[in-house]
Amino acid sequence: MPQELNLFLHNISIIISIIAFIGLALFIFLNNRRREANIALSLAVLSLAIFYISHLFGTNAQDPELSRKIFMLNVSTIFMTGFNLHAIIAFVGQAKKQRWFIYTMHISIILISVLFFVFPDLLFHVSKSKMYFPNYYEPGPLNWVRLTLPFLVIIPYALFLLIKAYYKSKSITEKKQIKYLGLAMVVGYPIGLIPNFLVYDIPIDPLLGIPAGIIFAVPFIYGAIKYELFNIKIIAKQAFIYGLGIGIVGTLIAFLNYSNQWINILYPDFPLWIIYIVSSIFTVSISVIVWHRLRENDFLKYEFITTVAHKFRTPLTVIKWATESLNASNLSETDKIQLSYIQRENSKLVELTNLLIKISRGVKDSYEYKIKKNNLSKMIDETIEMLSVEAMEKNIAIDKIYEPDIFANYDESRTNFVLQVIIENALRYSPKSSIVSISIEKNNAQVICKVTDKGIGIIKEDLPRIFERFYRGKNAKLADTDGMGIGLSISKEIIENQDGTINAESMGENCGSLFTFTLPSVK
Repeated sequence: MPQELNLFLHNISIIISIIAFIGLALFIFLNNRRREANIALSLAVLSLAIFYISHLFGTNAQDPELSRKIFMLNVSTIFMTGFNLHAIIAFVGQAKKQRWFIYTMHISIILISVLFFVFPDLLFHVSKSKMYFPNYYEPGPLNWVRLTLPFLVIIPYALFLLIKAYYKSKSITEKKQIKYLGLAMVVGYPIGLIPNFLVYDIPIDPLLGIPAGIIFAVPFIYGAIKYELFNIKIIAKQAFIYGLGIGIVGTLIAFLNYSNQWINILYPDFPLWIIYIVSSIFTVSISVIVWHRLRENDFLKYEFITTVAHKFRTPLTVIKWATESLNASNLSETDKIQLSYIQRENSKLVELTNLLIKISRGVKDSYEYKIKKNNLSKMIDETIEMLSVEAMEKNIAIDKIYEPDIFANYDESRTNFVLQVIIENALRYSPKSSIVSISIEKNNAQVICKVTDKGIGIIKEDLPRIFERFYRGKNAKLADTDGMGIGLSISKEIIENQDGTINAESMGENCGSLFTFTLPSVK
C-alpha cells in the first residue's frame, strides 16, 4: 500500500504542476505577446510542461518499451533551458547583439534532439521498474548530454548574464527584477535535478524534485506583480488574484476526482460519495464567489457612469454657457481667439464624455444617429479652420484635394468627431514644415475621404491593432504622451454604425500614414 500511496502523491503533484505551468506560460505570453523575451520564456515554461506530461505518462505506463518512447519527449528539457537562455538574453537587452549565438544555440538543440529520436538508445534504454514506479528511466550512453548541456552550460551562462546586468544597471526596479528572476532560477533548477538521481539508481525519491517548477514560479510571479518583471503589467491585480483562486480551486477539484480510484484501492470501504459532495461544494462555492464579484463590478460600473454623467456634464455645460455669453460681448480679436480655443476644447470634452458613457454601458446606439444628407466638403473645411492654429504652430501646409460641394449621408455631430480625430492626429504626428493632404473621391455607392501625412508612420506590428480600444503604438506613445488610445476606436465604431468603413495604411516607421474612411453617397 505505501508504494501505491507514493505513486498517487507523485502523480497528483505532477498533474498540479502541469496545470500551473500551462497557466504560467499563458500568463507570461498574453501579458506581452509581442515582446521577444516573453515569447521565449513562455515557450520555456511550455517545454517544461511537456516534460512533466511525458514524465507522468512514462512512469505510469505498464509496457517498458512504450514507457521508453514516451520518455523520449524528455528532450523538451533541452529546449526549455535553450528558450530560457534566449529569454534572458532578450531580457538584458542583448538579443540583437547575440542574434547569431541564439540561432546557433537553437539549431544545435534541434540537431541533438533529431539525433536522439533517430537513435533512441543513445538517450534511453528500455524502461525498468524502480522504487514505486512501474517503469522509470534507464539511461543510454549519451543521456549525460541531456543533463550537462542545460545545467552546466546554458543555465550558468544565463545566470552570468543576469549578474552582469545587475551590476551594470542603475535602476533599482530593474535590479529587483533581475534579483527575483535569478532567485527563481537558482532555487528552481537544482531542485529540478532531483528526479535524475534515480535514473542512475541512486535511491532518492523523485517526488522531492517535482515541486521545482512551482518553486520557480513563486518568486517569478511575485516579481511580475511587484516589479513588472518581463514587462508584465497586471493592471487588474484583484482580477488576477480571483483568476488564480479559480485555478487553485479547479486544481483541487481535479485532485478530488483523480483521487477516487486511489482511495478505492487504498481504502476499499471508504464511501466515494463523500468525494463527490466535496467536489460539488467546491464548484458551487467558487460559482457563488465569481457571481458575487461580477455583480459588484457591474454596480461599480454603474456608479462610474453616473459620476461621469453628473459630475462631468454639469461643469462642461456651465463652461459652454459662459463662453457663449462672453462671445456676445465686446472682446478684442486676441481674446476672441483664446475664447474659441476654450469653446473648441469644451465641445470635444462634451462629445468625448457622451461617447465614453455609451462605451461603458456597452450600448450600440446606431438607432440614435441622425443620418441625413450633409456637405462633407464644407465640414472638412470647418474642421481645418478649427485646427488651423495647430497647423500654423508647426508650419504644416494642408493640401485640400476635393470639390466644394460633395454630399454624403451621415450624422453630422458624430462624423465631425471622426474628422477631428484623424486630421488632428495627422497634424500631431507630422514633423514641422510638412504637408497633410485631404482628399475626397466619389463613386456610385460611396464617398471616400483620405487623410495622408508624412509623419512618424505606423510600424508593421502596430498596424493590425491601431483601431483597438486603449491601444497606442510605440511611436505614438513617444511622440505624444497624453493620448488615451480611444479616438480611433470610437471613430471606427462611428463610421461602421453609418454603414461605412475605415482603415489605416503605412509603409512603416517615419514613412507617414494614410487613413481612409467611406460614407454612403447621396442617391
